[in-house]
Amino acid sequence: MKVSCTVTPSNTSHPLGLEIWIDQKKHVDLNQISQQIDIQYDVPDISGLHQLEFVLKNKTPTHTQIDTDGKIINDSLLVISDVMIDEFEFDQKLCEDAVYTHDSNGTQEPVQNKFYGAMGCNGTVTMQFSTPIYEWLTQTYKILEP
Repeated sequence: MKVSCTVTPSNTSHPLGLEIWIDQKKHVDLNQISQQIDIQYDVPDISGLHQLEFVLKNKTPTHTQIDTDGKIINDSLLVISDVMIDEFEFDQKLCEDAVYTHDSNGTQEPVQNKFYGAMGCNGTVTMQFSTPIYEWLTQTYKILEP
């Protein structure tokens, strides 16, 4: 099963790190993403339920500029786009189904939020899916076969 995505940093002078996991197995481990990159890797194609995770890491207070009123004026984010699994596009499914768990970089208790395509706090975006992909998408979107 082929998995791919594009990762774009919002601030190339303050790189962030990213890990990508499927079924508790790390497939990608990048400590500093300072330019847009396309990631592609293969995982065993085993029928059943799977879990995809994007983990933002290495964000520190130096990645965020705050003015005297406490408002963010510049921040470092990673934008995750063009997510494909077995040649099926997953950006919409990520925004619909994924959960972004983080603690605002240690400033609050852990929370779970919707994922809108960008990660700005150390934390994990998690989405479950099932294979074969086509069957899962057909059931999920209630697609009627001809």
